Amino acid sequence: MKALKLLAASMLAFAVAGSALADTTTVLKITGSSAYRASTVTAYVHALANNANRQAIYDGSSLTGANYATVIGDLASDTTKHFVIQFLWNGSVAGVHIVANNLQAVQFSGGDPTLAWISAPTAAPWGGTNTVGYAAVTDNGVGAAATGGHQATAADKATAGFYDPAATADIAMSDVFQNSTPWRTPALVETNVAPAKGSGIGVVDFEWVKGQGCATWASNWNRLKNMTWQAANQLFTNGALPLSYLTGNCNDDNFTVVLTGRDPDSGTRLTAEVEAKYSVFSEVLQFQPQPISATLSLPSGTTILDPTPGCADQLWPAGSLYGVAYDAGNLGFSSGGNLAAYMTIPVDCCAVDGVFGNPLIYVTYLGRNDAKAASSTGAQWLSFNGAWYFANLANYPANYNVTDPTTLAALAGTPYTLGFCPITRGQYTMWSYEHMLVRSTFTGDANKAAVKAAAVTALNAGDDAISGISLSVMTVKRTADGAVPTKL
Repeated sequence: MKALKLLAASMLAFAVAGSALADTTTVLKITGSSAYRASTVTAYVHALANNANRQAIYDGSSLTGANYATVIGDLASDTTKHFVIQFLWNGSVAGVHIVANNLQAVQFSGGDPTLAWISAPTAAPWGGTNTVGYAAVTDNGVGAAATGGHQATAADKATAGFYDPAATADIAMSDVFQNSTPWRTPALVETNVAPAKGSGIGVVDFEWVKGQGCATWASNWNRLKNMTWQAANQLFTNGALPLSYLTGNCNDDNFTVVLTGRDPDSGTRLTAEVEAKYSVFSEVLQFQPQPISATLSLPSGTTILDPTPGCADQLWPAGSLYGVAYDAGNLGFSSGGNLAAYMTIPVDCCAVDGVFGNPLIYVTYLGRNDAKAASSTGAQWLSFNGAWYFANLANYPANYNVTDPTTLAALAGTPYTLGFCPITRGQYTMWSYEHMLVRSTFTGDANKAAVKAAAVTALNAGDDAISGISLSVMTVKRTADGAVPTKL
């Protein structure tokens, strides 16, 4: 804040400086895919000059893992151009819906429906309403997530002017093609960085994860190591399956695998559905872990379910998203980060599922960074159709759930890019292209177009690997979400 105060003070020497600078400040609003947010936020940080003006604030666990964040700074190629870049990560399908239909992005369930984006500072040249202090962004180099910024407290968020009013977004980051969503028109425009290699700006992978179980039946929990498309299809249909259907072991007949997951605005969910050969336009059955907490302020070791004997989980209650109504069971978590956090909380040994009345194991689908976060705290990766998303992962059964797979590749002497061969060669199929979508009128704003172009350059330089895989290393491509990957 000191640098901002000094800058504001220097502006007093000019009678009309405040209004002139305000005219040079561009506000860019980005929404959509939480699975790709670490790459996206870092790329836009790299689009800005590394000086005292580059600062940030966020509401969440980290700058690149928060559902709400705002970064301010000067364009690296022209420091006379100032930017307020606001992020609200509410899911790929929601992002497409908002940008295509010019809807107002709003806070998640439980928030104020009239507010959305974290506001810029009141100091010149930012012209915002936020009096809470921003903090410097730490640049950890190309290909490493940006850190730093100010982590908002409860008192910060209660401060008048902390949030801007709900408003539409300029850019939708989407894990899925627009044609895979219900919001196919008007057509949005996307950046294709390597058309010969596929669509969009990169590839983003997803993983099935099992939640932390009860120690009493650890042997049953340990046997669950793989998700098949057939089992996933039945989970989306029924919400629960006997564990034996996934392990092939009759000793698991009296244990249940229960599906929890994201809401219909999630591209992660849509990708999991198409990979399970499940219609994305059909409703699903997902269960809501209990007790559900909007703040996730649960003490370490808290059980997901009330330990009262005979208690059961329940279907997600019916509700609506951006004016679309959904039946019970079809909703879910609005954020992959919140879902990942719940997967790390042990299930109580007395808890039973609401379908068969058996002890239960939660399973879900997550983007890579959320899956890594969950698997570092008690949850565990699952292979998909017998394939791991990363080479050598299966060679380390003792610590594959707690060690970053990129580190495993280094231990095995395998270069990072070659570690993704199960994806780049077509064996592991639970992936999609990452799309950066804008309206056809977007290029009419030269400043917005300039900072977007700089961010795309940063993604191509290595920031794409933070959340996904560069198109340059792909040797297969697909023409639609869920399509068979074919050799290039």
